[in-house]
Amino acid sequence: MKDALRRIKEFIGDVWMLIAVDPLTKIIFSFSCAVFSLFAAEVMRFAFSRVLIAAEGVRYVDKSNMLKVCTHPVTVILILLFLIIMTFTALFEIGGLLHSFSMAQIGRQTDIWSMTAAGAKTCRQTLVPRNSPV
Repeated sequence: MKDALRRIKEFIGDVWMLIAVDPLTKIIFSFSCAVFSLFAAEVMRFAFSRVLIAAEGVRYVDKSNMLKVCTHPVTVILILLFLIIMTFTALFEIGGLLHSFSMAQIGRQTDIWSMTAAGAKTCRQTLVPRNSPV
């Protein structure tokens, strides 16, 4: 039991060390990514709804044409495109935070620009064909 408590205490100390090194930069980066993701989602929602309504040829979506609109091929493509873009925004944030945590692990501070570069590199590496499951 004492060994388990000691390991938990060490784990909490390690996590605290990762967060304690330059926490303001991490918070600003995460907040910026969240604001960008929210903005991108709203813009895509508005644009996709306009494209969908134009492609389907309806004036508005209601109970009578809901099934028709939801099963339209353009709807499926737009949903997949939305999911891919949101996945990349999440990967961008994860890549930047992982860079920040790895720098904190060696005791160095980081800045927003290096976190942004690391996030962009993570997204770019995801597009490399050798990483594709196909």
